[in-house]
Amino acid sequence: MNTKGASVADTTAKGEITSAVPTKDGVIAAAGNRLVHVDRKGKTTKLAAMKHAPYGIHMTGDGKVSYIDRTGNTDANVHTYADGKKTTVASGKLTAMNLRQGTDGTVYLTGRANHGKGFTASGIKPLNVAPDAEVSTRGRLAVDPVVSPAVHAGIDNIKNAGRDFTKTETKEPAAEATAGPISHDLTITGTVPGTGKHTKQKAAEPGSTAGGMPSPALTGSSKPQMSMASMMTAAADDPRAHDPVDIDAWCSVPRNDVKTQVLQPTPNQVEWAVDMAVRGNLSSDYLTQGGWRSQTGLGTIDPQGMFPRPELVAGGRIPAQVELGILAQESNLWQAESGSIPG
Repeated sequence: MNTKGASVADTTAKGEITSAVPTKDGVIAAAGNRLVHVDRKGKTTKLAAMKHAPYGIHMTGDGKVSYIDRTGNTDANVHTYADGKKTTVASGKLTAMNLRQGTDGTVYLTGRANHGKGFTASGIKPLNVAPDAEVSTRGRLAVDPVVSPAVHAGIDNIKNAGRDFTKTETKEPAAEATAGPISHDLTITGTVPGTGKHTKQKAAEPGSTAGGMPSPALTGSSKPQMSMASMMTAAADDPRAHDPVDIDAWCSVPRNDVKTQVLQPTPNQVEWAVDMAVRGNLSSDYLTQGGWRSQTGLGTIDPQGMFPRPELVAGGRIPAQVELGILAQESNLWQAESGSIPG
């Protein structure tokens, strides 16, 4: 797809292709433990081989590729590939560094890493900011992940969830009493890499939520809804002018709505859910969640009631390992992007 939404190629390649980034004649991606180029006809060419699957792949305008390769359970190397040559330019802990890219093509190394001899020539710019920070278009500001006070309160209620489990409940426990309403105001912190100065901003709770009007794509209407640009030029006393929620979207989790954030289970919770589902026991009777769902405005759920366990022709049940294999292949047991809050 190009920036106008038009398809430029429909490519089929053999194997599992991950972390793909576009090039003028195809994509650069990972195929197993190899860095490969896939042209628009599906031909795959190996560029370099590693011990593990490369990830965090970025490509600059001059054709140089930067990526990370895990070297062990806790360590990784940063490599560049150009003119048929792979070069190790930095190394460090898996969780202590990351690669980001600006709109001008510059690749940034965030977090802490040991720079190798070829780092200066690599063109990668180091930023002394948190590895999980989002970098601005030109790398002049790095913004830390933002978690609302309401989500923090929900996480506090599920600490040690599942430990000392002795019985089931058939009713969702009531939310714990609080001294008052939980604030949805957000505190946004960041770092200015050039000066090391730390920034802090407050984002007030929006006055409305999405879903008031369906997208024109759903109604068939050619008349556009109010855009974010027109909202910013609305009258100062119009609450929509300060509402970050994307009103031109229709989703159960409104985009940019600080009142409702996507939660996702941890891989261990997914594995537990699979063990229960193959037995037909992934139901509300077994899901005791300490009231955090009620606190965040969600009700009791009954997954197995929505998706009953299929009966096998020859009897028995689907092995948990088969379902886990599918989940590992499809999503690596992550059901949302890595920045989503556990829940």
